[in-house]
Amino acid sequence: MVTQIPTYIHITNANVHDTQAMDQIPYEPNAYYIFDRGYFDLGRLYKINIINSYFIIRQRGRLQYEIFDGEALIEDDDGVISDQIIELTGYQFRKKYPGKLRRIVYYACTRPLVNRNKKCSDFGKKNYSGNGNSLCSNFGNNSAVTVVLN
Repeated sequence: MVTQIPTYIHITNANVHDTQAMDQIPYEPNAYYIFDRGYFDLGRLYKINIINSYFIIRQRGRLQYEIFDGEALIEDDDGVISDQIIELTGYQFRKKYPGKLRRIVYYACTRPLVNRNKKCSDFGKKNYSGNGNSLCSNFGNNSAVTVVLN
């Protein structure tokens, strides 16, 4: 993976919702896009999947899913609690995102615990390579982060 300088910046007024700004981004194949949970829109994220690009995003809300592969609980020194391949099962979820995702539950222990919720989830698309620690580290030292990867 080659690190590049961002090729696109889009600044909006405060009254423009984050997901609306997603429609303005000129997505490129084989690129990685890192979003905060305000951008959690499964239909728009699936469009990134279709062009063969990748996203990492914090999960928003509760998702209904089936686990296809992965470890259930792996609390180790790297902070990864679980690393799973999932498929969304709720009708609306599956309709908007019919592909598989990678889900990583992560705990960043480098920051003092403010809240005892240790979970951080990460979901992913076709790029199932890379360890969960490095993928979740894109969100810094948060004690609780939910991320979705395509």
